Amino acid sequence: MNGPVRRAARAWLLSLGVLATGHACGRTSVLEQLPPAGSFGGDAGSDAGLADGGRDAGLRDAGRSDGGRDGGAGDAGRDAGAADAGRDAGLADAGRDAGLADAGRDGGAPDAGPPDAGVAEPGLAQDVIYLHDSAGLFAYAPSSNSLVFLANLSCPGALDLAIDRQGRGFIVAGAALFRVNLQTGACWRLVSIPERLVALSFLPAGALGPSEALVGYGAAAYWEFDPAVGNAYRLGSSTLQGDLVPSGDLAPIDDGGVWLTVKSTSAPQLPDQLVRIDPTNGAVLENLGSIGVTAAWGLATWGGALFAFTSTGQGVRLVLSDGGVQPVALNLPGPPRTFWGAAARPGAGSVRDGGP
Repeated sequence: MNGPVRRAARAWLLSLGVLATGHACGRTSVLEQLPPAGSFGGDAGSDAGLADGGRDAGLRDAGRSDGGRDGGAGDAGRDAGAADAGRDAGLADAGRDAGLADAGRDGGAPDAGPPDAGVAEPGLAQDVIYLHDSAGLFAYAPSSNSLVFLANLSCPGALDLAIDRQGRGFIVAGAALFRVNLQTGACWRLVSIPERLVALSFLPAGALGPSEALVGYGAAAYWEFDPAVGNAYRLGSSTLQGDLVPSGDLAPIDDGGVWLTVKSTSAPQLPDQLVRIDPTNGAVLENLGSIGVTAAWGLATWGGALFAFTSTGQGVRLVLSDGGVQPVALNLPGPPRTFWGAAARPGAGSVRDGGP
């Protein structure tokens, strides 16, 4: 890479750590200024707390049961031979930009680097649901009930995934937010975040403002993030109605509210519940009751329906009707896996949506 291009790439990366001092949209939430990338003691993948798959007791106690996520369970049941075998041709590698593969790499997480200006960005979401464990990325196609392994993640200890309407993937690992190529698994670090997250999702324009909004729940708070300028806005608490806490993930349905999987701290052995939240403060507006499975750490919308995926490898489609929810088992193919998060591009599975 020549000098001007390398300097431009480096400047692009450094600009993501710049802290804005203004507040957005006149909201009354508390503004947290995020340290630039690397200021939380090195790379998320090299933090000692991530040696056990990126989960520490504090985060599990915030609503995620241990569920075998410790130790080697992060890769539990992954078919070693499945590495790239059987990858759907429609999800073939769009081509990593080799010239920036090492740009801005820090610590133990290989950094794919930002896309070159003027070049079509690789690794955008296809018309599937993306799933991940602590180290690998999968694709699930509801239309055919097929599940394939895509790639290893270069940001180990991944906690949750979100995809915006353009098809760009964002993933949290440790106390950092990364962009991720959804075909190669290559990550590049954007900013540090105030706490490790239990759930992450994009909300549609109009939920919090005129544009899409990236939100998530951590052990303590419900946050909105602006990775472009390095700001986090504390919108509410992770302590919800009664003794409920987030159990795994959240996802919006266009014109149908924002949904979150939760569990009771007094009875964590019971199945998770599905609640509709107020996107402005994270508070519970409606509880539809049990979803029939525990540890639903992944939640995604596809074709206007909700799909939940668990830490024990189960998948269910959640049918919402008459103020309740009916889980329909997916009977996922292949060996048992441990799913830590799920996401789909907004509009995925919809005939009206032409893709990114």
